[in-house]
Parts: sequence; C-alpha cells; structure tokens
Amino acid sequence: MKTRISGVILTFILIIACSVFLSACSESDKSDEPPKSQDGIVFEQVGEEYSVISYEGKKSTVVIPESFNGKSVTSISDNAFRDKKEITSVTIPETVVSIGDRAFSGCVRLSVISLPSGLKSIGQSAFYKCSSIASITIPSGVTRIERSTFEGCSLLKNVTIPAGVTSIENYAFYKCKALENINFGGSANQWKAISKADAWNYASSEYIINCSDESLKK
Repeated sequence: MKTRISGVILTFILIIACSVFLSACSESDKSDEPPKSQDGIVFEQVGEEYSVISYEGKKSTVVIPESFNGKSVTSISDNAFRDKKEITSVTIPETVVSIGDRAFSGCVRLSVISLPSGLKSIGQSAFYKCSSIASITIPSGVTRIERSTFEGCSLLKNVTIPAGVTSIENYAFYKCKALENINFGGSANQWKAISKADAWNYASSEYIINCSDESLKK
C-alpha cells in the first residue's frame, strides 16, 4: 500500500515538475520573440519589411518610424488608424510607399499630415471623413486617386495633384465643400485627358484648377 502511495506521489511530483519546465520554456521562447509594437504603433512583418497594422496608443501626435526591428517600414495597412479620433498629427516616413484602404478613415481631428515623396498608392477611402485636413499634396508617384479617397473632407481647401495622375474615381472629392484650389502639375490639356468618373467631385464647392499653362473652373 505504501509503495502504491509513494508511486502516486512521485508521479504527481513529476507532472508538476514537467509543467514548471514547459512553462519556463514557453516564457523563454516569448522573450526571444522580437517586439511587435513601438509607441502604440503595431507592426506586422511582410517578407523583409514591416507594415503598420494598427494603433493602440493614446497620443494625439503619431510619428511612424522609418524602420522597426532593423527592417524598413514600407506600408500602412488597411484600417490601420481607422476611427482614431484622438489623432491630430501623423508623420509618415519616406520609406512608406503604400497606404491601404480606409487607413485614416474617420480620423476627424487629423489636421497635420504630409505624404512621403516616394508614395506610390493611396487606397480607397484612405482619408474618408478626415474633416480637419485643410491641405494635401499627392506625391508624384501616385497615378490613381481611388474611390472616396478624400470624401467628406469638409475643410479641405487646397489639393495638389501631380501630372502623372491618369484617373480619378467616383466620390474621390465628394462633399469637399470648402475646396478652393486644385493645383495640377501638368497642362490644361493633360488635366482634361485624365479619366474622371462621373461623380468624382459630386457635391463639392466651386473651385479653380490651376494648371501649368492656364486656370480652369470647375
């Protein structure tokens, strides 16, 4: 009987010891993992690069770093900052080449943002209802202004569009009621040649298109 009890006790001790060992190994593995966030900005590795996938911080001013864990930050994913109403300013590094769909949608207090010169694409509704932005310059590498990109940007007054843009999709500037100037990098003929969806500027204000050779009215 004593032998049986001793065996049970020994088995129990071994189980406890194994559990402690496995737990320690698990904690060790976690400590070896690289960090996934910095200053509230959450990243995801994509190949040899990083993408911003969300923001969990509380600061109103956000500075996205050029690199994370020794690798370049090259994109801002879909919905990354969506509905973050506390944000007033975002600094995007020159390493970023793409901004995803709805990336800043609903950031109603966002008023200060500068797009990096190497940016190649801006997703649909990327700045939907960013109602505090007054001015935006679209970099020269962007060739397409997607659907609803600046829809509902009710304080947007000045937009700079590069000569390389070939299409502007529906509702791109829908309800931009404060719009005064579209500064276009090419000629009036180039502006007219851009493929524009029927409702690209629906319900926007009267504005002037300032081309390199002349100015046009809405």
